[in-house]
Amino acid sequence: YVTERWLGGLLTNFQTVKKQVRRLKELEAGSEAGGDFENYTKKEQLMMSRQRDKLSKNLAGIKNLTRLPGLMFVIDSKKERIAVNEANKLNIPLIALVDTNADPDLITIPIAGNDDAIRSVELMAKSIADAIVEARREAPVRAEAEEAESYTYSSDRGAEPEGEGDKKRKKRPRRRRAKPEAIAARLKTGGEEGGGAEEATEPEQEG
Repeated sequence: YVTERWLGGLLTNFQTVKKQVRRLKELEAGSEAGGDFENYTKKEQLMMSRQRDKLSKNLAGIKNLTRLPGLMFVIDSKKERIAVNEANKLNIPLIALVDTNADPDLITIPIAGNDDAIRSVELMAKSIADAIVEARREAPVRAEAEEAESYTYSSDRGAEPEGEGDKKRKKRPRRRRAKPEAIAARLKTGGEEGGGAEEATEPEQEG
């Protein structure tokens, strides 16, 4: 999530943002008890603490984001036009609360509502958050169901992954069928040989 100013290039320049997130994690680890900060002077510690606070202000909500989001929820699509433009450029679906002064054509799933009223924003944010929590809860169940469907059952071998049984079966060599021209040639050759033998064994007639 991002609750502060949207950093330009947060999506379109995601690799650079990941480096800043990595730096933030290093500073947070160093500031803990027994961290690397103890090896620096007080002035250096103060500088690194300020850098940590600055990075944390803008990146704390996305420090666990390892890849581009598959979906974005925006409260004020007009105010956050930079975020909307970046998402559209990368074909990331958008769900947004769209007021009368915003363009709904830029949003994948626009939700008409007042983006200035606290109650309206709270209601929509809570609904989206509840949907995410429910989806995460059902994700393992769906994964198990899909995995179970990918297994086949055999009375001889029991349950096994789909395709494993076919690999274990020995492939029988396919018999090549003779072409019609070859069959006709064989019949013709056999007929000629048979006719010659009959002529040779035919008894001579007495005059």
